[in-house]
Amino acid sequence: MRKVVILIGVVPVLIILAVVALVATINPNDYRGTIQARLEQQLNRKIELGNMDLRFFPPSFRVAYLLISDDPRFNSRRPFVQTEELSVSVKLLPLLSKSIQIDSLALQRPSVELIKNAHGVWNFASLGRETAGESSTRHTETTKAPPGTELSSSFSSGSSEQEQLTLAELAIEDGQVAITDLQERKRRTVYDHINLKLSDFTPNAPFNIEATVHLPGPGSQQVNLQGKGGPFSHANPMVTPFKGTLDLKGVGIAGLQQFL
Repeated sequence: MRKVVILIGVVPVLIILAVVALVATINPNDYRGTIQARLEQQLNRKIELGNMDLRFFPPSFRVAYLLISDDPRFNSRRPFVQTEELSVSVKLLPLLSKSIQIDSLALQRPSVELIKNAHGVWNFASLGRETAGESSTRHTETTKAPPGTELSSSFSSGSSEQEQLTLAELAIEDGQVAITDLQERKRRTVYDHINLKLSDFTPNAPFNIEATVHLPGPGSQQVNLQGKGGPFSHANPMVTPFKGTLDLKGVGIAGLQQFL
């Protein structure tokens, strides 16, 4: 019995030492090009990642900044997404064999530009979608991880031609969203102090949503949203189903109408 207790106490220590030894031999910037290419393939957008470093516990990559370009058909002067810092959590056991499997993403202080053009099409509607020409071009390009390593994320087949990204958690901390409606000719409106968490996220199945949004205007107008959304509608993202609760704090009628 005593030996079993000692063994139970020693195993976690050995795992920790193995992780520390492994991290000491990994330069996360060696994976930057591969991760960037994988994200570009999944999102169908140009991606730029800043300097990366690897943290011990929980095992994760910290990326200095992230830029996601907008759909070129919208001629936007601003990127679709830019964030000060991106944390990419990876699974521990695959890391011991130098296989990096992405488990969750956390964006800190991101800015998102949402634009609806004169035809009623949103700039995020093309995320993860590509034309046949783009698809054939991308599939002819190859990117390789450093020798002896393997990079993957939790992917499930969304179709026979394209994989879909799945995550245990996708979090946004203190974000900002700007909305421009060219169809209704409304001026750019900014919503800030947004906290969002999607858990068990996959585009082809329902996922959990928790969100807090500060509305523009006088006072502290806050909207809290909690529920379940999805599956995500690529044909018309605005009709993606959602079932949950909406709590309002200090929100006026005008602010509520604008938010809805």
